[in-house]
Amino acid sequence: TRQELDFWAKYGITTEILNRFNVRSLAEFSGINKEGKPYTFRSDNNKFIFAYDQGDWCKLYKPLDERKYRFQYLGEKPQNFVFGLEQLPEKGHFVFLTGGEKDVMSLAAKGHHAISLNSETSRPTPELLSDLRSRFTEVVILYDNDKTGIEQSKELASAFGLARVTLPDLAGNGKDISDYF
Repeated sequence: TRQELDFWAKYGITTEILNRFNVRSLAEFSGINKEGKPYTFRSDNNKFIFAYDQGDWCKLYKPLDERKYRFQYLGEKPQNFVFGLEQLPEKGHFVFLTGGEKDVMSLAAKGHHAISLNSETSRPTPELLSDLRSRFTEVVILYDNDKTGIEQSKELASAFGLARVTLPDLAGNGKDISDYF
């Protein structure tokens, strides 16, 4: 819908970027909870539902929902999945390690290369770091400008010898690169 596109446009994310990263809009989603009871989520102008479609599985994103309902996985997510890895070029100068899918797409919309682990507390595998270092001149951590993001980026930079960029204080107007843009 126009409202969904406007939501993404705030972060510089276009229809082309959404298609490149297999992001789909859902009108509704139905499932069965742990107690065996059916439920349905419906999208409207106040609560969108997006699917990060990975073929055999997907991650639902409900950005305007309560924090505890914002993300949901459907199917079996592979261990150590990296969002954006498939979209990276063979070679490049910088690749950013960010805190989420929206950040990856926001950076891509600005012409940058980025990936995201499952969360800022996840650790990159040695194989992933080796692959990235063989393809890019510099691997740069660009996590959120909050307590977790700052602490985790410092830890990863120290543990793996990675470069680290911190965002300026946005004075309460956001904490990640997509908010910054």
